[in-house]
Amino acid sequence: MNRVFVAILLFASSPICLAGSPPPSTINAPFIETYKRSGKELIYLAVVHHSSLKYPNAMSDPTFKTIAQIFAQTPPDAVVVEGVEPQDLSSFLQFARSCAAANFNLSEKICNEPPFAADLATSIGAVVYGGEPQGVSVLAHFEKHGYTAQDVLAYYVMRMVPVQNKHAPLTPETFDAFEQKVTRDARRKLGISEPFSPDDFLAWYAKNKPGPENYLTITANDTGPGAPGQKPTLLNTLTRINLALRDESVVKTIQQALEKHNRVLVVYGSAHLVLEWDQLEQLMGTPTWSKPF
Repeated sequence: MNRVFVAILLFASSPICLAGSPPPSTINAPFIETYKRSGKELIYLAVVHHSSLKYPNAMSDPTFKTIAQIFAQTPPDAVVVEGVEPQDLSSFLQFARSCAAANFNLSEKICNEPPFAADLATSIGAVVYGGEPQGVSVLAHFEKHGYTAQDVLAYYVMRMVPVQNKHAPLTPETFDAFEQKVTRDARRKLGISEPFSPDDFLAWYAKNKPGPENYLTITANDTGPGAPGQKPTLLNTLTRINLALRDESVVKTIQQALEKHNRVLVVYGSAHLVLEWDQLEQLMGTPTWSKPF
């Protein structure tokens, strides 16, 4: 996996596709890339993350509709979902059931496409895999690049701001509770007890100026790896470091799933497919593009 890691890291820092066919544009998401090789099928659904503000009825979201069609027409033997570490899989599946019981409109909870895909998978006996790296390895990875535990906690908070804003936009009054919730979960995943209060975050943000002036307005573009040719912000740089590890983990999980199952569905944000493109072509050949919705 060292060669895979190096290739992903290089690709994450460059807009140029290193080999093979070019990746599709994320502007067309959600879409499907279907790979077939040696009796194995990999269905990679490149999604737009669900927003309950845009789609109060989750079932009208094109991402949800695409997932439902895949399960109806080509039900997978295994599903790889975003945002879940392997050790959290059991609690995540319980959460997915709660989301399903509330028709994916659970108050103060983010019931998006990973629990939807996971619940459909368990309903047909398909195996669910969490594609994320373990938190302890994430912390070690950042520390190797010279960052501290507080930097990582701040990054976890920042990257969740646009996610939260897709469901219940943050305000100065609601930010403290949000920050503490994200920080508690991050500390658990990272295996640390480092204190990091809302005041600590505000002081860190003012000192480092990692993104937009108002932290409440951080967008998905801000938490991306940055535009080609533009100087990356600190937030962009932290994302590039994180994506290298995350996408290495996704590719590794896909390989493990394909070793055990004939048809594997991956449900991840479309930008991840771009970063994993060359490795997946090496693994499974050239895919077929489709966009049901």
